[in-house]
Amino acid sequence: QPHTISIQFPKRATVSQVCLYLDFNLDESYTPKEIIVKVGMTFHDLEELTRVQVSEPVGWIVVDIPVSAEQTARGHGHDIENDENFNHVDHGFVRTHFIQI
Repeated sequence: QPHTISIQFPKRATVSQVCLYLDFNLDESYTPKEIIVKVGMTFHDLEELTRVQVSEPVGWIVVDIPVSAEQTARGHGHDIENDENFNHVDHGFVRTHFIQI
């Protein structure tokens, strides 16, 4: 049975990365071999964003949110070029109420 982490935000949050600290040496039976990131507005409409394979990880695992065709076509739905408060990154992001790892 896979283990999941579910996070529900009170309002839409921008997520660009998911970071997990894993240590295969401390707890090999609970260390994942695959990390799947799903997002949605509720638990019932989750869509898979990305899937990452890991092998005996020790340390921080950083999962970048991929840039989707929709984000590229709409310019990320936000005027990034003119926003001084937005730290530009080369990976994508998603605005969501619910994330499951």
